Amino acid sequence: MKQLACVAGLVVMSFMGGHWLTRALAPYPMEMPLFLYYAIDFVLRLTGNSDLNNPEDMETLGVTCLLVANCLFSALVLVCCWFGLRRHFVRFLRR
Repeated sequence: MKQLACVAGLVVMSFMGGHWLTRALAPYPMEMPLFLYYAIDFVLRLTGNSDLNNPEDMETLGVTCLLVANCLFSALVLVCCWFGLRRHFVRFLRR
C-alpha cells in the first residue's frame, strides 16, 4: 500500500511538474520544429484525419506534445531524485 501511494504521488507530481514547465515555456513565441510537424502529420494520416478543419489545431497538438514531453522529463527527474535519496538514506541509516 505504501508503494502504491509513492507511485501515485510520483504520477501526480510528474503531471504537476509537466504542467508547470509547459506553462513556463508555452508563452514564448517559437516555431514548431519540422520533426514535430511531420510526426503530427504522420499520426494524423495514419489515423485517417489527413486534413484538419482548422489549421490552428496543429498548434494545439504541438502544445499537447510539449506537455507530454515535459511530464516525461519531470517524471525522469523525480525518479532519479527518488533513487538518489533512497540510496543516500540507506547509507545514512546503516551507519
